[in-house]
Amino acid sequence: MYLMDNVLTGEIPRSFAELKNLTRLNLCTNKLHGAIPEFIGDLPQLEALRLWENNFTGSIPQRLGSNGMLQILDLSSNKLTGTLPPDMCSGNHLETLITLGNFLFGTIPESLGKCESLSRIRMGDNLSALIAQLVCPHCFEV
Repeated sequence: MYLMDNVLTGEIPRSFAELKNLTRLNLCTNKLHGAIPEFIGDLPQLEALRLWENNFTGSIPQRLGSNGMLQILDLSSNKLTGTLPPDMCSGNHLETLITLGNFLFGTIPESLGKCESLSRIRMGDNLSALIAQLVCPHCFEV
């Protein structure tokens, strides 16, 4: 579902939880706000989630990526806080992780350092130096 650049407002509708066959959700460059709903992490086929340049707040859903299918996650330029979920690379499919321009803190989950599929990671412009804690020789674009 590609709904980028539509000046959408409000929150992600609860009805999206019923989209069990959704593989890609692109809501970037809108005016969406509120928390990223926990049900996003329960979408069984979700491979790509792009929510950059909105006004999302709160933490990243802890189950995000636990479906084992997630390949692309771009949450940059929001107002997200908290830590990175531990299971983002379940299934070892995650290739791109971009969280720059938020207010994330804490340590990077050890599982990301073991994520062999991860080839692009951008986490700059957060509250703490998350990158300094990551030992991941095959990741670029820090």
